[in-house]
Order: sequence, then structure tokens, then C-alpha cells
Amino acid sequence: MSTDEDRSAGLCVLGSISIHVDGRVVAMGGEKPRRLLAMLILHRNSVVSAERLMQALWEDDRPDRALPTLQSYVSRLRGLLPPGARLVTQAPGYRLEVDPGTTDVGRFETALADALEKLEGAAGAAVDRLDQALANWHGDAFAEFSDEWWARAEATRLDELRLQARETRVAALLALGQHDRAVSEAEALTMDHAWREQPWRALVLALHRSGRQGDALRRANQ
Repeated sequence: MSTDEDRSAGLCVLGSISIHVDGRVVAMGGEKPRRLLAMLILHRNSVVSAERLMQALWEDDRPDRALPTLQSYVSRLRGLLPPGARLVTQAPGYRLEVDPGTTDVGRFETALADALEKLEGAAGAAVDRLDQALANWHGDAFAEFSDEWWARAEATRLDELRLQARETRVAALLALGQHDRAVSEAEALTMDHAWREQPWRALVLALHRSGRQGDALRRANQ
């Protein structure tokens, strides 16, 4: 469902932290620049203080020249950003300004919201938008930083939205009468999230509608 073309341009945190320009990944040069970019994308279009950025970069192991080093990282990052993104200095720190669609998070959330609006009256269009939403994902949200104190809540929120998108896609396939496809999608969800009730209910319904009543009954009794 996801392709390299989905990351042809923009700032990405739904998977590896990366910058893409003209279909190419831009080399950022190490863990600290990726951490800085992730923090700025998390707080895009808002000012993040230099103090908070330094805390996210170094925790309790801050070097003596932390502020000049941060300023050096910021200066280099400015030269790497794609069209539609600007990193400006604004007291007490920096603000990453991004146009709509510049981040994979923004594209995902916009497509998901659009799909939810279309679901009831235009299930086919909803599936198309959900496919576009899910195509932005190439791994865990915020990748290696997902369990950091500054990223954990947002990573969890985005993972929940991704799951909502997958569940909504099953519902849209059922609405379209594409029951076999719905079975396949629902089965994948139950394997990935066995504790969640909604995929199991959708799977039982999809099996029943596809004429597999025996399988539906067995699943319902699991």
C-alpha cells in the first residue's frame, strides 16, 4: 500500500525520521540531527525553546557548548529543508513553519479526516482516501524515538489513528460489498491487535456476509 513515491518530498516521522526532496532522502548526518528534526516536526508551527530542544537532544548529559552546538545543528538543518518548510528563529527558540502537506503526519491526518467524512455516503471514495492516508506509514511513528519522554504521547496518538484508519477501511469494504477483501483485512487486524474487539466483530460479519457461516461461528466463539 505504501510506496517510495509517497515520500517524494517532505518531512517524515511515520517511520524513519527523514527529509525527502525530489524523491531522494537527504543525508542529515547522525542521530542528533534526526532527533532535532523529530522534535521540531512534533511541535511544527509552534515555538520550541532552545532549552527544551537541548533537553531533548542531550537529557542529563549536556555538553559544555550545548547551545552553540544546537545553533550549528539548526543552521545546517535550514539548508536541508524541502520547499514548504522554513525554520525560523523566534525567542526563546525556534519555529518550524510548514505548509499543508509538507509532513507525512499532516498528509495522513488530512486524508483520514476526509475519509471519515466520506464513509457514510461514498464508501469507495473513503477507501481511496484511506489508502492514501495509510500510504504515508513506513514504520512506527517517530521510529527510534517513539518511547522518548517528548515523543511518547504523540507516537501513541498516531498509532491509534493508524489503527482507526485500518478499522475504518474494513467498514468501508463491507459497505461496498467487498466481503472477501474485508475478511483479509480484518484477519490481519486480529493478528496484529488480538485484544481489540472491533476487528473481531468486523471479521465475524465479513465471514458471515461472504457465505462462510461456519467460520463466522467459530470466530465468534473464540
